[in-house]
Amino acid sequence: MSTKKINIVLVFFITGTALIIFNNVSNIGLVSRNNSFYDYDTSRITDLSRNAENSLSTLDISNQTELEIFLDDYIPDQLTQHNIVGMTISFVKDDELLLAKGYGNRALVPVVKPVIANQTLFRIGSISKTFTTVAVLQLVENGILNLDTNINNYLTAFKIPDTYSNPITLRHILTHSAGFEEKAYPSIFSSAFGIPSLEEFVIEILPDRVHPPGVITSYSNYGFTLAGYIVQEMSEKPFEQYIEDEIFIPIGLNSSTFREPLPADLSLNMSSGYNEAGQIGYFEYLSVPPAGSCSSTATNMAKFMIALLDNGYYNGTQILLNETVQMMQEEHFTTHPNLPGANLGLYEMDTHNEHIMGHGGDTIFFHSLMALFPDDKLGFFISYNSRGGSRARDDFFNDFMNRYYPYINEINPMDGYDKGLRQFTGLYCTTRRLYSDKTIQPPIGLPYEIIEHDYLTDAISIATNNGYLEIFGLQFVQIEPDYFVETTGQYDYRIAFIRNENGRITNFYSTIFIPLYSFERLHPIYTTPEGLNFFLFSVMVISLIVSIVWGILALIRIKKGEDKNAILPTISKWLNFGVIIFSIVPFIFVITKNYSTILLAQDAFDGLNSLIILPIIALILIAGMTIFSILSWLGIGNIHKKPYWKLWERILYSVLTILSFSIVAYFMYWNILGY
Repeated sequence: MSTKKINIVLVFFITGTALIIFNNVSNIGLVSRNNSFYDYDTSRITDLSRNAENSLSTLDISNQTELEIFLDDYIPDQLTQHNIVGMTISFVKDDELLLAKGYGNRALVPVVKPVIANQTLFRIGSISKTFTTVAVLQLVENGILNLDTNINNYLTAFKIPDTYSNPITLRHILTHSAGFEEKAYPSIFSSAFGIPSLEEFVIEILPDRVHPPGVITSYSNYGFTLAGYIVQEMSEKPFEQYIEDEIFIPIGLNSSTFREPLPADLSLNMSSGYNEAGQIGYFEYLSVPPAGSCSSTATNMAKFMIALLDNGYYNGTQILLNETVQMMQEEHFTTHPNLPGANLGLYEMDTHNEHIMGHGGDTIFFHSLMALFPDDKLGFFISYNSRGGSRARDDFFNDFMNRYYPYINEINPMDGYDKGLRQFTGLYCTTRRLYSDKTIQPPIGLPYEIIEHDYLTDAISIATNNGYLEIFGLQFVQIEPDYFVETTGQYDYRIAFIRNENGRITNFYSTIFIPLYSFERLHPIYTTPEGLNFFLFSVMVISLIVSIVWGILALIRIKKGEDKNAILPTISKWLNFGVIIFSIVPFIFVITKNYSTILLAQDAFDGLNSLIILPIIALILIAGMTIFSILSWLGIGNIHKKPYWKLWERILYSVLTILSFSIVAYFMYWNILGY
């Protein structure tokens, strides 16, 4: 077959293939993702108020006997249901310890040891942040710190970049509104060896600022670790030592510590952690001590709760002034007047028409909650030592509320409640995520675990259903503009949507989650990446076939002695072939992986280190194609001093060059274009 005939066949092939591709792409864009993409543990949601239909008679929480009967009946069933080895609990009321008990065991081998509330230490996770907050506020009282001063004024070893005109303050950090992204870093270690110091951590793990401060909440362990570092720097005392000297010792928290490993006398009473199968885990060393490394007992936490509920006092000793405690418990960040907001180091948990504040805490094995009811001078602390404790903790809180604070809400939909609901629908993703490109963690020869957040898998789909919004199988009705409540009135769930300056829905907050979590609306293409995959696959197939045909034509010309000196025009066409070769492997990696491990993923995943260079090579080759595309029209580098090839070939080469940039965009889209 002659070169001319091959060219004609190539033109018809490309034209026909393009029509087929664009027809298929337009159809694929209408196909929903597999339902598993939207799967969420909705059993947790639908169980939360399962007793709401019970009688609204109110039980007296001050009745210790009745409370203990309830716990003795409820907790053992929980431990069995969720495969939990042990738990500890304490209640305080009117500035006194109401009850403290342990259930189950703290150790199973070599001998069984029961949980004892006033002896057994549990890891309290992020409840540690409340102690860090008290430390910050003590230094504010002493005039050493100011909540509204640029935190760079307190940093000497490094500075926070001036990404936005407004600086980050301690008030922003204590309300999780500093605007940091969630950067990948090893957070939990199984050994104390190699853990960075507090200063090393805050310098090396400094995340990007992705939101202006004070605008949106995004839960940040880094922020509270930075706050603890500032306490250490400005007090001129190691963070752990400061907490002991100024908080633990004054109010008698003798079985509490931030130290890792634990002091010898406390380690004797430390509960082991357990996995779902009841197998013992390891002691968890955290790289973010001020954000989560505290270990304590139920009775020690009772003393701390009393201090927070009694203007900073416990047993005659005051760790914070009255006005400081009140400031700590005031709402400092909120997005909607009908939704809970953020306090300083605490967050509001208002539900069942009760004002509640507190903090949860999670490590790999331990799951805890501290809840304060300031109007009733009531508080409770619970902690479970097994992975099933996360669900058990949530169940306990909601079943406790249903028992002692029963609730049914009367729903009054607004006029036109069922109009314009499409503007709220779509897929929403947490702001606690990675925004910048992949951070590759170098091997450090130390076993550690990064807590994974499958952001896209856990992204929330909001749809319409007969005039209501539907989320997690529950329906919500609009009672105020952009404000929805659960339709039956049995669940105290509320959703408020946030608009940007153009009036477009961009975020939502909900009482289904703690107020420190905001959810951003994702572009519709996130819900149908198959169409994007098919488009890129089509581009790669066409480019590959064209490159092969061009290669055959080049060999024919060389064999005939034609264009044997046209080196640059020949090289330029082979660049397109190279782009495809270096893009195929990462493309296959993307389409064969769960999207949640790629898009917005927190951790660098297996295989990424080795393939991250391939898209970069492809990018370099695309840059070369761009240059040659320009040269082909100008004739620069051609021995004949005229434009390369025939007109249709130059047009085709330019089109392929432009399409090649879609490959770059694709890898940027999935955050695997490393640089």
